[in-house]
Amino acid sequence: MGLDSVELLMDVEDHFEITITDSEAEKIVTVNDFVECVYQKVEIKPSNRCLSQIIFYRLKTCFLKKNIPKENIHPSKKMITFLDQNSIKEDWSQLSKETRFKLPELVRLDHDQHASENVKFMGIKVYGRKKPLTQSTLKNLVDWVIALNYKELVNIHEISNRYELERMMIGLISENIGIPVNEISLNHAIVEDLGVD
Repeated sequence: MGLDSVELLMDVEDHFEITITDSEAEKIVTVNDFVECVYQKVEIKPSNRCLSQIIFYRLKTCFLKKNIPKENIHPSKKMITFLDQNSIKEDWSQLSKETRFKLPELVRLDHDQHASENVKFMGIKVYGRKKPLTQSTLKNLVDWVIALNYKELVNIHEISNRYELERMMIGLISENIGIPVNEISLNHAIVEDLGVD
């Protein structure tokens, strides 16, 4: 384990008030492995509260104020459906203000459709641009909002299900290594995909 992964492990232990042994840590390869290790150690307190539904309805309320028909607001719809193409930055900022949630940062392709998907130097692809958030679904946004705002949304001593724990872990990993929550998934390998040494 490198210094970054030891630091991440210690942050997770401190946050959840648990201890992860060296032998357990050696088995953690993916974000999901990390979640599973923590899940085995924390007390889950099931409740009738559905956090993703609460966040969805708060977002839905904002979209209804924009006169988007109720039947069009569905978790599987792409975010671009709810935003004005000519004022995406402003709409995104307004959504954050109205919901009082931190939202993931938009990328260049969100507000500049003429930008190439690849950055080139002398005609050679140097790297690909990040996928536009606005092409993701409302369900993705709900997941990201929970991960970004986990400290305000989930009481550490009252985690009600694995989903809440997954969102918390993604938020914690994002804070620790500086990768946006929308670029972290459960199947990502912590070393190979996220670059934690």
